[in-house]
Amino acid sequence: MEIREDIGDQSSGGGSGVNLHMPLLDPSTLGSGVGGDLPHSPPAPDHIQPAPNHIQTALEHLRVALEHIEAAHEHIQGAVLLQQDVAQDATLLPQDIPGPAPPTRLQVVIRISMWPLMLGMIFGLLSCFLHSFVDKNEKRSLSPFAFSLSLTAQTMSTVGYGDIVPDSVWGKVLTLLLSFFLSGVWCYVGDLFLMTLCDCFIKLVELMLVDRCISEHKFNSFVGWLELLAPLFAPILCVVIGMLEFHRLTEFNYLDCLYLSVVTITTLGYGDIVIKSEDAVIFASFWIWLSTMIYAKCTYYISYRLARRLGIV
Repeated sequence: MEIREDIGDQSSGGGSGVNLHMPLLDPSTLGSGVGGDLPHSPPAPDHIQPAPNHIQTALEHLRVALEHIEAAHEHIQGAVLLQQDVAQDATLLPQDIPGPAPPTRLQVVIRISMWPLMLGMIFGLLSCFLHSFVDKNEKRSLSPFAFSLSLTAQTMSTVGYGDIVPDSVWGKVLTLLLSFFLSGVWCYVGDLFLMTLCDCFIKLVELMLVDRCISEHKFNSFVGWLELLAPLFAPILCVVIGMLEFHRLTEFNYLDCLYLSVVTITTLGYGDIVIKSEDAVIFASFWIWLSTMIYAKCTYYISYRLARRLGIV
């Protein structure tokens, strides 16, 4: 049985015609099962069949590659999150960045009490070695308390008027150890003491003003102005207080008192003006402790603000 189909113009000689000869199979030749009498494909030769161990190795390599891909994907996600965090931190304003946690009451008490305790220990130590020091000014007579107080203040604040000096080996060794090893610790503890007092004062003012009459925004503006003006006027206030008290407790005129106040607060301590009154010595001892610390802290703060404004730091 044969089907013939001619496509094209027969009159043109059959040049463009297409003849399709498709023999049709007799259903009797298909057989009764799958395949029937159709010929089977020959089996694959043994030398091209893959070995089972090669398949396992390939699967193992694929598994390792998949693990590496997953690890790389995790690293990429971590890098994206880190970049987002950095971009978010870069857009934060200074007031949006959280500050350190406020100290507890116990920490505040420790910070305030460390400086007086340290000064008390040094005062007691020097009081036990008064025989190792001598007062070069023979015209005055100081009590052991005033003598020890003045010696402690001048040694730890590095003022050194030169009126009280060591005159023995133990006195020189003790002065060396105190001035070389404890002066830095004394400055650090005093700075912590001073800043803790300032924080407590600002917190007290906030509780008094914010809860009663002004808003928190106005109070923050007030604190900003206070942080700017206090370092400028605090040293001047210390100099004025020292000048007035020295003039009240001694026989010096205002110019000499101003000179003595400035050379003391800046820790120059030339020693050309000697305080003879015991009351003035006791006042000068306590005033030296606070004024030198306030002056050092304020000058550092002002220098730091100027350096930041100029872009140095």
